[in-house]
Amino acid sequence: SLLCGYGKWSTGRVEFTAGHLANFPNEPIASSFAWEHDNTCVIKQFAFETPFSATLKLTFSNDQVTLERTSNVAFGSTKWTTLVGTRK
Repeated sequence: SLLCGYGKWSTGRVEFTAGHLANFPNEPIASSFAWEHDNTCVIKQFAFETPFSATLKLTFSNDQVTLERTSNVAFGSTKWTTLVGTRK
């Protein structure tokens, strides 16, 4: 699970992956979220003991949610594969 503050930072420990060569199984992070638009939630995560951070953008449309994730740095592309989920 992910703890996120709204208008504040929440801290906790999670498995944090910043790329193929940067896997942290129990990393302290700080997370916060905000609504960019009525249907778009943006989550910022900082693994504050490392140089890595991630931005997750969730866009809701009808029965579908799209997740776009980017990292600030990576050993490869900073843009992850976009995931789309559909309610059945």
